[in-house]
Amino acid sequence: MNNNPLNEEYYLKFENAFRGSREEIVKRLKIYLPLLNAARQTSKAQLYGVDIGCGRGEWLELCNQNNIKMIGVDLNASMVQFCQMQGWPAIQEDAKSYLERQPDMSYSIISLFHVIEHLDRNYLLELIAHVLRVLAPSGILLMETPSSDNLLVASKGFYADPTHLRPIHPDTTCFELMHLGYSWARAYYINGQNSYRESDPIGLTSMLAGTAHDVVIIAQKPGLDGQLQPEGTWSNGLRETETTLQAAVRIDSEQQHNFLQFIARDNQIETLAQTAINSAELAHRNIVLSQQSIELAHRNIVLSQQSIELANMNIELAHQRITALYNSRIWKATDPLRRLITAIRKKKTALLNYIHRNNKHHQP
Repeated sequence: MNNNPLNEEYYLKFENAFRGSREEIVKRLKIYLPLLNAARQTSKAQLYGVDIGCGRGEWLELCNQNNIKMIGVDLNASMVQFCQMQGWPAIQEDAKSYLERQPDMSYSIISLFHVIEHLDRNYLLELIAHVLRVLAPSGILLMETPSSDNLLVASKGFYADPTHLRPIHPDTTCFELMHLGYSWARAYYINGQNSYRESDPIGLTSMLAGTAHDVVIIAQKPGLDGQLQPEGTWSNGLRETETTLQAAVRIDSEQQHNFLQFIARDNQIETLAQTAINSAELAHRNIVLSQQSIELAHRNIVLSQQSIELANMNIELAHQRITALYNSRIWKATDPLRRLITAIRKKKTALLNYIHRNNKHHQP
């Protein structure tokens, strides 16, 4: 809603520039179709609703296309005219004034999309009290607002709209709704940009941009029939987006898991490296032993060569001595005597052989 008469066309242009195209918003609002279906299934009568701060009429379009007769209420004449030009029912009036003149239990659904952050607190409390009166038994109140849980929204995005008064704390608002008499109230964090989480699941961008940009507060009036369960299947699509804390817990968990995997891999690499070092040290020791064995064998070869050289020297010395002996005067002087001794030995051998043969012949 816009309560600035200075230029009512300004806020329509602002929505076009900052909120997104109508087609994009209609697509985004389809997460509430299960809620609308659940509400229709619990009521035999035609459902009627009011969209407070209807803006460009995206919600009016979606509801009326799904057999829920929804009327829009907005202070901004340009917004109302735009909705009417699209063919959706809308009137220009203050929301509280409009509800004050509505009969009790006359609507099944009352919605406020990105409205309550524009309202003074006392005005908001009076408004939701009127909503409770106007809602039919088991009627549904739906309020979507920027999520102050998202760090980018809370620190920057919220203040892009100069007509925003204050961020809405969903837990406080749910408490106030229950205090006013609603049977249940629940906040659902929605409209996160999952592409950031998918592209960089453990990065800071995942927590800043991937978490819920909006929060929807849904409450239901008491009634004998048609009471929905806050955790029912109709709410599955509203519970898919992370809060900042959930994202932080997930990122911490995944980073811890990755860290433990890194430690395990590091330990494995360290074990493999130590095994390789041990193998290298063993190979080095074997090489040293082999080198020592080669050196010992080399020394033995040297000793053997030295022994051979010494033996050759002894042989050469003996040869020289024999040669010297053969060439000596004594050897030459004793040559007749050696010849005589040789002849005597031959005669002695012949005689012994003769005696031996004769003895064999004379044996009996």
